[in-house]
Amino acid sequence: MTGIDLKANLISRRAERRTVALVRLGPIIATAFLFRAAVGADGTGGGKISPVVPQFGPAEWGANASGPLCGIYAACTAVNMAGLEAHPRDFIAAKYVGQCAGSSPEELAAVVEDAGARAQILSRLSVFDLHLARCPVIANVRMTAARNRFDHWVVAIPSEAGVTIFDGIQNPYHIKTAEFLGTWSGIGICVTRDQQNPLATIWLGRSALMLAGVALGATFFFFFANGVSARNGLPRLYKQSCGLCAASVALAVAGNAVFGDLSNHAKGVAVATAPSQSRLYREGTLDDVRKAAAGADMLLVDARREQDYRLGTISRAVNVPVTASLWEIDRYLKAIGRDTPIVVFCQSANCDYDETVGAELTTLGFTDVTVCNEGYAELTKSQELARGL
Repeated sequence: MTGIDLKANLISRRAERRTVALVRLGPIIATAFLFRAAVGADGTGGGKISPVVPQFGPAEWGANASGPLCGIYAACTAVNMAGLEAHPRDFIAAKYVGQCAGSSPEELAAVVEDAGARAQILSRLSVFDLHLARCPVIANVRMTAARNRFDHWVVAIPSEAGVTIFDGIQNPYHIKTAEFLGTWSGIGICVTRDQQNPLATIWLGRSALMLAGVALGATFFFFFANGVSARNGLPRLYKQSCGLCAASVALAVAGNAVFGDLSNHAKGVAVATAPSQSRLYREGTLDDVRKAAAGADMLLVDARREQDYRLGTISRAVNVPVTASLWEIDRYLKAIGRDTPIVVFCQSANCDYDETVGAELTTLGFTDVTVCNEGYAELTKSQELARGL
């Protein structure tokens, strides 16, 4: 037998052994595939499984001190951070809360100074300025993203991950820099214990940054312009202009990378432009409310105030009151997928709380939000009529 015949015989035997192995393993493989199809890859029964929305416990929404006293709470928090003692109950007076909407910057500065600390009211601040100030800053923000008024006061402290917000007596919120900038008016009250001057520190920091930028730009501009002019015959002014533009672009990109929040820029823009954006939720009816109350894969949200929710609500509804801030809602619904169907309702057809909360949810990235054009009153009435029939 030649070498070619031996090689062909060896290949034939190997193929025969593979065939026998496949025949023996065939039933096992078939059974495994059938079991996977019947049970599902995740052991839940196969097919597409609708996610079950987790049930939420009640939240202490009122602890954020929303309303006219939010500035008093923020001022006392900042004073305590500065190393002194202050309690809101000592400053609930017309001198410090001059209108129903809340305190003005001057009134909050009076709270800080009467508590023994020093206050400086500043405007047109940036997050970079917060880092330079190195003291608690009472920031004027929008309570909710859907509002177009800056009607709330919190204490803002910059951190490595973004900005830490102290709102009322709740635990601090850690939010992204871009999200904070989307809600902040740029007005801040710097609170210090001694004669520290945050304004001087901020201006020195800004000046140093500007000088460094000008020096870097001039150096780049000089070498770029002279290098190009040595290689070709273009006019020097043209080359210098090109060098100056290139240096400006490089400085702008570097500044945004260092002091901005480019990775969360889109979210910050969404928060900043929320008041002027068209509503991204759809309008629904009581049928949507009934469907959400009966389905485990949907979230039903009661947008009424907490005290109204406690007096009675719809089965399976969770409370996200109209007074809740954007970061409160974000933390409360953190476990919910952004594609979860959500139905929002409030007291009646004349109530617009559900529209405000619906806009907040879409700003946070929820993509399937329905706002009911009727509310708890209409649903209760329809149930009473059904029982009467």
